[in-house]
Amino acid sequence: MADPKKRTDFESDARPEQMGLGLFLKWFLFGISLCLLFALANDFFRMALAFVLCIWGMVGPFLLSFAMVDLSNRMFRYGKYGLAERSAALGLWLDGAVRPLVNLIGMPDSPFALFNSINMASCLLFRGRFKQAHDILLKALEQLRDLPELDRGLAPLVMSQLAGAQYMLGRFREAERTLNRASQLNESRLGEVDLSEIEKGSLKLALAADQYALGCLFDKLQEHRKSADRFEAAIEMLRNLPRSLDADGELEANFLNALGEQQLYLDEIDSARTNIERSLMIRQRLYGKNHPLIGSSLDCAGRLAMAQDDLAHADHCLKQALKVRERYAHLNPADLADTLVAMARLRQRQQLYDEAQELLDRALTYKKSVFGDSYPDVALVLESLSDLAGARGDAAGAGLWANQAKTIRENLN
Repeated sequence: MADPKKRTDFESDARPEQMGLGLFLKWFLFGISLCLLFALANDFFRMALAFVLCIWGMVGPFLLSFAMVDLSNRMFRYGKYGLAERSAALGLWLDGAVRPLVNLIGMPDSPFALFNSINMASCLLFRGRFKQAHDILLKALEQLRDLPELDRGLAPLVMSQLAGAQYMLGRFREAERTLNRASQLNESRLGEVDLSEIEKGSLKLALAADQYALGCLFDKLQEHRKSADRFEAAIEMLRNLPRSLDADGELEANFLNALGEQQLYLDEIDSARTNIERSLMIRQRLYGKNHPLIGSSLDCAGRLAMAQDDLAHADHCLKQALKVRERYAHLNPADLADTLVAMARLRQRQQLYDEAQELLDRALTYKKSVFGDSYPDVALVLESLSDLAGARGDAAGAGLWANQAKTIRENLN
């Protein structure tokens, strides 16, 4: 399923440039040089160097926090989610430690606290801790009100992340309103005359990401035509931007894979094949074999092969997807459950009903553990259980599963 938990779904150039680690390293080497000079200098110069060392020490926690923003971003992108979360947590701890100091100079918080909060929320979303992510992002919005110089640029980014948390909590219409509000803020800024071309491009990139997020939302509500239209709009917007804004094709791959998935639902098989294969090619170039996004692409490739009645290739792709997703199941079992459902449908077509039942039982357990009992993903597994029961001639069981899924869908609407 299209998934807004991934960092790149909401990323924009509003984040600070990834130079925190470099600055921290320079700070560290400068400190070593100062210590050597202090050891070699006479008493007069030592007094001056002592003052400089004090300033150097006071700057350290700020630069280390900035380095954690950088490190968390990098670790998240490369699938090291535990390291990404620990980096963000260290950054937030440092921000709390220096808060009394920044309060003395009239600032409400560390200049990097907001970015560490956003990184932490991204990690929590991936790991299924949606309520915690939601609360962190609400607090981040409150922080922005005290930072008017950052509010206009960062508020839409935070709101997009907040919409992701609302979405994962099942608050779909609330998430839609939040995303629309974020888009309105970005569109209003585009009309400002003092924006540079880089700033305009970043705003348009954020608007494309919000279209993608709306497509994910409509997917959950089974409004597949509306979902595909949003993904197509996101792709069109992205392709009209300078290539440098998505130089490696990361966002393009996300958008194409999501569109291809909707086209499978809409029985637009040829278009789905083009988009899914293009996305997989980009992701394999970027990430290798074992990144979670590779698992997502392989899952779609397997379902595409099923739609083309190539069951042998479907089996191959889905087994590969399972290997990838099982590596991350301790962090995010919901994605593994998606591939278990796809594999169960394949086994059902092969009339391997007992294996299909076992796979769906596991998928249902995983989905409920992440989302609770009343979420669209749970309804989807229940509908698959109903189909399987029907295929086995169990009309009563099919009706029971179907009614449970219908109740969840009706409550959503």
